[in-house]
Amino acid sequence: MAMETVYEELDEVKVENEKLKADLKSKSELCEHLKKIQNELLTNIQEASSKIEKQVEGILEKEEEISVAKRANEDLKHSLYDKEMIVKHLNGANDKLRVERDEKNQKWGQENGLTVLALDEANEKNVHLEKTINVLRAEIIKAHLSVSQNKCLEAKKKAENTKEMRERDDLLDEVGKGRRKVEDELKWKKEQFKYLEEAHEKLLDQFKVSKHEWEQEKSALLDEVSLLKTRLDSQIWITGYLENRLKMCNQVLAHEETRRKYLETEISELKMRFGNIFSEFQDAKSRLDCLNLQRENEVATQRHLLVPRNR
Repeated sequence: MAMETVYEELDEVKVENEKLKADLKSKSELCEHLKKIQNELLTNIQEASSKIEKQVEGILEKEEEISVAKRANEDLKHSLYDKEMIVKHLNGANDKLRVERDEKNQKWGQENGLTVLALDEANEKNVHLEKTINVLRAEIIKAHLSVSQNKCLEAKKKAENTKEMRERDDLLDEVGKGRRKVEDELKWKKEQFKYLEEAHEKLLDQFKVSKHEWEQEKSALLDEVSLLKTRLDSQIWITGYLENRLKMCNQVLAHEETRRKYLETEISELKMRFGNIFSEFQDAKSRLDCLNLQRENEVATQRHLLVPRNR
């Protein structure tokens, strides 16, 4: 009966031992599974951290690009303002040149009108002098004919004719001097008029050249202003696009940060569960060791008790 009791107790101990081994194996598998989950979570956290770092770097790069774009935008605005001021200045200078040109044209018109009047007066004087000279010449010819026909009368009236001829010669000299004076004055007026015409043509040519250069410079400035406006619109669009991208990156970063905190909380809970399971595992192992030791002691005791009976 004692042996049967011992064997029954041994069987019970074996069954309990098998249960403890099965429990220990289950706890070990659970522990390994939790370790695997922990490693996977750590890997996911590392990957998420790497992604977050890359996204942060991308966000910083985008912020730098936005900053550069904003600075370029400000530079373009200043440059555009300077170009507009230059265009306004050129327009003012062009208006001033146009007013000066109109004043000079008016002045030249008045001077040309006076010159034309002077030329007309000189021509009238010249025509009058020519008529006078022709009349005098006709009178001289008539006088010579009269002298040749009336030689007798010439002898008698020699003194009178000599005086008359002298007066006529003096008159002709005065008329010649007046004519030469008028011709010289007319020549001087023509030269002055020609000089004024040449100066007028020269100023017109200079004005045309200046106007052409101004038109070219104005066209170039307008093209540059248009280009700067196009670049400004492009920079504004790029800035808006980068700001939208930055907003999206911030949203993704906030989402990843929330996910990271959630994973950290889950890992903390898993660590706590792992610690509890590990403690239970250690307790079960200690109990198993105690039971094994107790079983070995009981077996040894039973063997020790059975030996004298067998003898």
